[in-house]
Amino acid sequence: MGKGWRILEIATLLLATGFVAPGQAEACACGAFVAADSRLTAVEETALIEVDSLAPGRTSQTVVLNLGLRSEASVTDAAFVMPVPGPAQFSLAGPTLFTALDEMSKPKVQYDVEHHFALTLPFLMGGVPRAGSAPGVVVENRVTLGPYDVVALTGSEASAVRDWLHVHGFELSAELGEGLTEYLAKGWQIVAVKLTSADGLQGVLPPMRITYESDGVVYPMRLSAHAKSQQQLRVYVLADHRASITNPTPDSAAPEETFAGWVRSEDVPPLQTEFSGQRFLTRYDQEFHPAANAADIRVAAAPDDAPFRAVVHVVDREPWPWSGALCCGLFLVLPLAAALGAAARSKRRRANAVS
Repeated sequence: MGKGWRILEIATLLLATGFVAPGQAEACACGAFVAADSRLTAVEETALIEVDSLAPGRTSQTVVLNLGLRSEASVTDAAFVMPVPGPAQFSLAGPTLFTALDEMSKPKVQYDVEHHFALTLPFLMGGVPRAGSAPGVVVENRVTLGPYDVVALTGSEASAVRDWLHVHGFELSAELGEGLTEYLAKGWQIVAVKLTSADGLQGVLPPMRITYESDGVVYPMRLSAHAKSQQQLRVYVLADHRASITNPTPDSAAPEETFAGWVRSEDVPPLQTEFSGQRFLTRYDQEFHPAANAADIRVAAAPDDAPFRAVVHVVDREPWPWSGALCCGLFLVLPLAAALGAAARSKRRRANAVS
């Protein structure tokens, strides 16, 4: 019996001094954990690919880019670079285009309740994790488009193109410059974009539209292999059918379809500048390490036009209904156990004294 009281006393002292085992800081009443999922948030590297037909062969395609450049003085010299397979035309897209696309294609959220056994007392509650051309370079086009300075170059050597960009205020890392070699060898043009000025600009800059012809629908991605951190990409395709995209990355980083369905321009005002009538919208999301990306994204028609919307599970962690009662009961039982233990010790001391 003495040993049993001793265990209860130790438990009472541990609770009274605020001891909690590592990793066990959870609320006695209710704690919530929301699964982190990039498909529920805005992604800076976002592109909309528009094409009349996904049939094989040469086609004209338009890529609308959310450049993700911020209006800060430090970024006026930073260049966004995109290779394109032929001469390109440039224009600005509506500022709310991607906001509308994100809203209409967002995944369905399903809330799941996960019961768990929680014993931490309220005063011990801890936090819950939340989730002019130089030699070898030809300037094919250069325009000022709203806040952007846009140039399209061709050349025989990546180093010459990088030097030209540097001289004209387009800063490009050596690694990224080397990544241009394969595109230049194929005769592609290099489109570079920088801000003309940061004065008077606030927030995210307007999307830019690039139109060019290519053999099949392609979104250049090889340059992302030179990035230094984890990459997130969101690609929309507006076409005559549901789109299937291919990108030879590991299965763990393969593009994931988030939405597929018919859309009407009159139902979504920001889309009225992109097309009229009805088109099929497909959305893919991808998160990958730069080293895993080895090739450009290719787009083709899917086997069918079945609608689809991804489901994201949000887990709400709740204690079992009787956990709260047990927590409250401990406030009564453990102090009582301590008192009884003290009384038992006192009785033993008196007995020892008499003997």
